[in-house]
Amino acid sequence: MPLSKNYENSKKTPIQTDHTHAKWRLRQQELGVRGLKDKTEEISNLSEAEDKAKEFMETKHPKTTRVFFKRTFRYGDSWVMQGEFWFRRAYFFTARRLFKLQIEAETGEVKSYEETFHSR
Repeated sequence: MPLSKNYENSKKTPIQTDHTHAKWRLRQQELGVRGLKDKTEEISNLSEAEDKAKEFMETKHPKTTRVFFKRTFRYGDSWVMQGEFWFRRAYFFTARRLFKLQIEAETGEVKSYEETFHSR
């Protein structure tokens, strides 16, 4: 049984759908709809700085399991955080590393990042 012409014309190819979705996503980001945050936002308190640091650590090491902050303070126009984090190397094995992270308070961007091995 042949399909009607209206049905054939109504189907979209995956390329058209992806392109339309990308345009829609950009428009949503411009409007700030659905809780999307702008990348440049001011960090005014300690908890926001720690959340931003956790996001950065999870993007750098996707298998991060724990993040501990030993020292967090504001120095000039930036937040400085020192601590350690644990991440999975394999199914059972985890590794522990020390880090020092500096985030600019006005824009929320990471200024510097140092990572060292933890000696046992």
